[in-house]
Amino acid sequence: MCFTNFRCFKSKKLKLMNYNETIEGILKGSRKHLAKAISLLESYREDDLLIAQNLLDELMPSTGKSYRIGITGIPGVGKSTFIEAFGEEILKFEPKKKIAVITIDPSSPKRGGSILGDKVRMNSLSRHENVFVRPSPSKGEQGGGALKTYETCLLMEAAGYDIIIIETLGVGQSEYKVGQMVDAFLLLHMPATGDELQGMKRGILELVDLLIINKCDGKLEHEGKLNKKIFEQVFHLSATKKKWSPPVLLASSKEKEGVGVVWQELKKFLLHQKKTRDFQKKRENQALECFNQQLIFKLNKKIREKETKLLSYEAIQEKIKNGLLCPSKAAQIVLENLMKA
Repeated sequence: MCFTNFRCFKSKKLKLMNYNETIEGILKGSRKHLAKAISLLESYREDDLLIAQNLLDELMPSTGKSYRIGITGIPGVGKSTFIEAFGEEILKFEPKKKIAVITIDPSSPKRGGSILGDKVRMNSLSRHENVFVRPSPSKGEQGGGALKTYETCLLMEAAGYDIIIIETLGVGQSEYKVGQMVDAFLLLHMPATGDELQGMKRGILELVDLLIINKCDGKLEHEGKLNKKIFEQVFHLSATKKKWSPPVLLASSKEKEGVGVVWQELKKFLLHQKKTRDFQKKRENQALECFNQQLIFKLNKKIREKETKLLSYEAIQEKIKNGLLCPSKAAQIVLENLMKA
């Protein structure tokens, strides 16, 4: 298929833009071309997705040169404020670095819309010439991320961004998806929230590379130091089989204290990963995880398409609703019918 001109597609977003011009624009770091390519990637229109997939395929040789950092924490812990202070600290130490931020916001379960307000909270950082902030709706996905986040990272890498920060949805201990698509996973904790014992539980702490106790200022400073000791003990007890024991750091995004230390400790971790070759293993697993997620998504979509009505999908749904068919058996029937089709 010819991709020399977008006018052969019905895409409203890029129908007049030349395909090669888009690739060249991204490689030169054009925010306009990057933003429109991400919009295509996030679209559910078949023609948009076809263009986005071919763009990504062309740009793959220019990817893989960044650091991908995931930042998570409960709602209200101050993720956006921390990211703004964190980004400004990085640029203070290394002004030539280019930073991209993906902020994942919750979508309405009824209408699918999203406020996408995290960019507003990063008003100062987003105005910097070396920073690109992109809000992304979760579209109801679990795991704190969005399905297209990994591929959005690839586009940002091709555009020359050195550090890509992903701010998760912030839904608790199920942030595993974002933890599987980044090189370093940071957890923000807030003092005096009454959930210190969560540190004893399995789950998100097994994915954490750095733990930052945020909002350690004023009356919360003393509480933050107590929390620090608790989490250090937890990591010490669980460090027998791990090559890296996550440091527990105190910070105040509001006062901009301790944020620079986070960047220094993060660099130590990334260097450690490269020395032990865990960095490359993570990258390989990230690519495979994205493949598995996309395969499940596309299979699910294919089953619902009009062309597969012969699978009796709607009739099977009715049987499930009426209690006439076990869901696991129904799934097996659909899969078998799909294979026959």
